Amino acid sequence: MHTKVYGAIDLAYLQSETKGTLPFTYCPTNLILANADILNLLQKSVSASKNLQDNRLISYSNGALGHFWECQPNKKTAALRYTQAAI
Repeated sequence: MHTKVYGAIDLAYLQSETKGTLPFTYCPTNLILANADILNLLQKSVSASKNLQDNRLISYSNGALGHFWECQPNKKTAALRYTQAAI
């Protein structure tokens, strides 16, 4: 199940072209999936990681969701909430 959570996060941030760096270091602009699908995958990842009670995975999935919100206009409150949950 852990692998599925990491895979869902990787799928959410899948890009048609990459800059050769991790997608969490910048706001990717050429994502394959629509924002609604990305949000769905990331929210399910947070939920699944909590069900697994894996603190490292909970942190990673919250961080990924926080980064998603950080890259959205006027969504800094949501970004901060999930980023703080990742810490």
